[in-house]
This record gives sequence, C-alpha cells and structure tokens, in this order.
Amino acid sequence: MQNYSLQVISAFHEEFGRLDYQGKVVWFDKEFGIVPFEFPSFDIEATWFSNELKLSNLIMMFHQDSRESNFFEKKIKLKEQSFKFDIRPLSKLQRIFLNQYIINKFLEGRNNLNEQITQEYTNSANKFKFLEARVYKLATVINWVNHTFDSHTKVALRLQFLRIFHNGFLAFTHGNDKMITIRRNFVELFLYSQGLLLAEHWADIQKKLEKTLPKKSDRKNLSLPLKIVLLKELGIIELLKAKFKENRVDGFHNSLADLICLITSESPKNHQSIVEFITALSTGTSSDLLTVENIRMIKNKLEQFQLS
Repeated sequence: MQNYSLQVISAFHEEFGRLDYQGKVVWFDKEFGIVPFEFPSFDIEATWFSNELKLSNLIMMFHQDSRESNFFEKKIKLKEQSFKFDIRPLSKLQRIFLNQYIINKFLEGRNNLNEQITQEYTNSANKFKFLEARVYKLATVINWVNHTFDSHTKVALRLQFLRIFHNGFLAFTHGNDKMITIRRNFVELFLYSQGLLLAEHWADIQKKLEKTLPKKSDRKNLSLPLKIVLLKELGIIELLKAKFKENRVDGFHNSLADLICLITSESPKNHQSIVEFITALSTGTSSDLLTVENIRMIKNKLEQFQLS
C-alpha cells in the first residue's frame, strides 16, 4: 500500500473508517493480510510434537506474538501525513469475532487436505481398504494424544500445545465449540483449528467408509444401546474404567466414550449418547438400556461364541 498515492490512501482510510468492526477485519485482511506468520500445512499426525525443528518454529512464533502487540494495527506515513488502520478488539464480541475469523482462515487448510485425499482415493486400487487404513491412522493419532497426556507429567510448552490441539478435536467431536472470548495467540488458534480439522476429517472419512462397506443382507449391525450392553457383558467397560482410574484420569467418561467410538466404529456425533449410557450404568439408572430383551439378545449372540 506504500506505493499508492496520498489521494488513494486517504480514500482507503475514509472507506475503512465507515465500516463496522467485522467489515474492518475483512478489509484489513484483504489489504494487509491478517496472519503475520507462515504456518505449516495441515499435519495429520501432529509431527511437530516430536520434530524439534517444527516445534522450535512454533515456539518462536508463539513468543514473538506474545512480545508484540501491533499485529492488528498498520500505520502509513505519506508526505508528513499519517494514516492508521486499527482492528485491535476492544470488546468481548470483537474478540470473539476476531478469534473465529482467524480460526476460519486456518480451516481453509481443509481444501488442500480434501484435494490430497480425493486424489489418493481416486488412485487407490481398493477404495474400501484405503478408507479403512485412513480411519485406522486417524484413530492411532487420537490414541497417541490421549496416551501422551497420561505418560507426561511435566507441563512443558509442547504439552500445552498438544492440549490446545486436543481441545480443538474435542470441540468438534462433542459439538461444544464454545466462543473464545479472550484474545488468543496465533499459534494457539492455529493448533486449535488443526484439532478441529482432525476431528472433521475423521468424521468425513468414517462416513465415506460406511458408504463403501460390503453389503451383508443376512447380517444386521447392532444398535448403539446393544453395543454398550455387549461391551458391558464382556467386561470391557469395567476393564477400561479400571485402566482410567489406575492412571488417575479425572472425568474419564468423555475419554471412555471416545474409546468406545473407536472400538465400535460409532460416529463421534454419538459421543454424548455414549456418555449418557456409561453414566446410566455407573449410577444404576440404566433400566432403559439393560432391558430383558437387550440382555437376552446379547447373551444369545455370545452363546454363538461360547462366551455366555
């Protein structure tokens, strides 16, 4: 913009001044670019956690962002005249909008990811196996994240980064993507959006996998309640609870529900229903779940495997 004439800059400044806050943010992004750092592309495996070079770049940006406060203010001087373009948020609503706008900028990374997956899917000889391997890879990442929290006790910056990444994943999975009401660091918003993208991608791949499943007209899938009853009868739910308690995982019902989603290939959208079923089993209010009919059906299934 420095190459523009004084008359043009003056006209831009007048136009900017007439806009509301949301319009100013969009205008600012178009003219100056709202993200001051060059962030990496979508990393499905969060390799920055163990890659020292990638991690050091994120830490450097994080500290630089913490030190500087003028990323949302641009000043232009021409012929002893100064023009200021300022989008620093001054209210809670402005902070919410700015954070969400930046998150959406990072979420544009889904376009490159979708193009890559579409190309790989098209070129794959076995569409079903490609999607199955993709779901397994994503599930491995999610399990690794949960295991990392359990096995690391030091509150290192890399662990804080992973927590933000995981918060984004949980926000999408649990359907509770709350508005971020305080101004967040660019790195924090980037990592949060990557977690959102991971969960979104996992859900998309699972939907595609379900559509390509081989048709078995003689075999019906169990409903979600029956799956829960089956896991209970096999002792799997109690085993997992004991594991969580052994590792002193607080509020483990959400993590347990995530694991059950993986075990049963249930959509993350059913997370809340699973939490409610687990809670009902724990509190003894599971009469709607543990009906005579459900128990009998599962016991009949287990008899086929000589497990009843």
